[in-house]
Amino acid sequence: MYRNKKNGFSLVELLVAALILAIATVAVVSMVRKSREIQLSDNHRQEVRAILNAEFEKSYSYTQYASIPVRDTTINVTIDPRGGTPLMGTMYVSVDSTSEVASGTAVPLKKVTLAISWLEADTERDSISLTKWVAE
Repeated sequence: MYRNKKNGFSLVELLVAALILAIATVAVVSMVRKSREIQLSDNHRQEVRAILNAEFEKSYSYTQYASIPVRDTTINVTIDPRGGTPLMGTMYVSVDSTSEVASGTAVPLKKVTLAISWLEADTERDSISLTKWVAE
């Protein structure tokens, strides 16, 4: 009696297995890369929020709100100094004077808006703004 023994894998089976492994590797690598980009972008957004809050507290948290000058200003800020090239952004400061009618009485207000915009590595512009109303 003749028996046909097969030991090992054929070349076609090995090529199919290698192709499946390559596709899975590319998918995992691209997922890891995208998650790193998202994490870095989120870190930048957290840093921008901290810069906005610190700037507001430093410049606009005093009791003499009437002395806040009405103005529009643009300031360059460093968002992330780490790495080869620091990530820079532009902070826009706007202070407007207005009034709000409450209980039949006009209340003078200042609207303070701080906004930072920057260009992420993937050339997508991002921005965050913080607006606070303060009574004079």
